[in-house]
Amino acid sequence: MKFSEICCLFSVLLVMGFQSLFAETDETAQSDFLLNSVVLTYEQGDYQKAVNLAQQALQDTTLEFQKSTQISLHTYLAFSYVALEEREKAKEEFSHILDLDESFTLNPEFVSPKIIQVFREVKETKFPKRPSYSTTLPPGGPEKGVSPLLPWKGVFYRSSLLPGWGQSFRGERKKGKILKYSFLTASAGLISTHIAYLVTHNAYLNAKEPGDIEKKYKRYDFCYRTRTFFISLTAATYLYNIMDALLTESPQQR
Repeated sequence: MKFSEICCLFSVLLVMGFQSLFAETDETAQSDFLLNSVVLTYEQGDYQKAVNLAQQALQDTTLEFQKSTQISLHTYLAFSYVALEEREKAKEEFSHILDLDESFTLNPEFVSPKIIQVFREVKETKFPKRPSYSTTLPPGGPEKGVSPLLPWKGVFYRSSLLPGWGQSFRGERKKGKILKYSFLTASAGLISTHIAYLVTHNAYLNAKEPGDIEKKYKRYDFCYRTRTFFISLTAATYLYNIMDALLTESPQQR
């Protein structure tokens, strides 16, 4: 098998490995997108729509939410119900939250007294001897809860870890997939060409015969140039991904 064929095979195997490693990111992005939609809708003051979105998400049997995501969805359901003057339904949601996490608390510094009062009643009923709230969670606004991770920060954080992940979180799943697989392919090419560069460079340095030296130098020079191309491609893809995460609005904000 030729050396170039070995590099191509290695690149294919590496890409397949990356795809397997991040196979779950699409589902995570979908659940993050649903939560993000609920948060943005709540913050825009459309409480009934926020209720509908959160209920649809929780009833979706095709998704397996992490406990923290479930708690966040129930939290915004409760907040929305309080805003809609449906205290009993809000209490049910707070009760679900405490079933998931008994240590869950609200920060009276950032959550409205009206919401705090409803939560206090539920917690005192469930745990009579325990304090009803502390000053630890969650960050938000004076009169309404805000996502623990602000939408643009969530996009930037995810895109910094894996190009395309933030775009999928923002709701642009097609762009997210293109960026993710472009970056993984460029990274695989960079790794394989760097290995080829090291091998051919070593072979060139060890060559003794004039004809062999020229032949191995050409191969080394080709690998060097190819590696430089993949370095530029990988860096350009990553930088574009970061700039897009910072400067492009989510579909809900347009």
